[in-house]
Amino acid sequence: GNTQSLEMTDKSGYHAFTLAQPRFVLFRSDTSVLAAITGPNPNNGHIYKMSRLKKGKKLFIGLYLKPGNYHFIAKKLDDSTRTIQFRMKQIEVTKLEPGIMKIPRMIDGSSLHVYRVQVKKKADIGLGIRSEQSGLKGSLYDLESNRVASGDYIYTKLEPGNYIFTVHSPGKTASYQIILL
Repeated sequence: GNTQSLEMTDKSGYHAFTLAQPRFVLFRSDTSVLAAITGPNPNNGHIYKMSRLKKGKKLFIGLYLKPGNYHFIAKKLDDSTRTIQFRMKQIEVTKLEPGIMKIPRMIDGSSLHVYRVQVKKKADIGLGIRSEQSGLKGSLYDLESNRVASGDYIYTKLEPGNYIFTVHSPGKTASYQIILL
């Protein structure tokens, strides 16, 4: 995917970016900061996503964003003068077919894998991550980046449409397969 590095030396920082087509975008930093992403949304004119603050935790925000102009805004939580590094990565979305993923994929702790799930009619959907390594996390989102469900195994009723399923490994390298029923 396309990765950009951003630096913040002042108490707060701002970065504008444009997406020509829909993308899953991951924002990460090496320290705790308050961060928000604003941009276009046909429902109310803009979206507003903010990081959850946990002292000592690194920034990790993943969003499915539609084409348009966006702003990434961040603020330091302390008075330090050190530079904070941010990474903004556009991640390719892979279509997930029903059944068991035929070829296992490898994921490391610095990666996020993103899949598109298409639901043709209202139905109960089952999603699972099969791996010998524990700790893999799955999350299902609608196209407005609202989390629908999360866990190793997800069973939920979904309306027709497209959804985003992410797989994240917090700090471990693992081989996995996804099961979509």
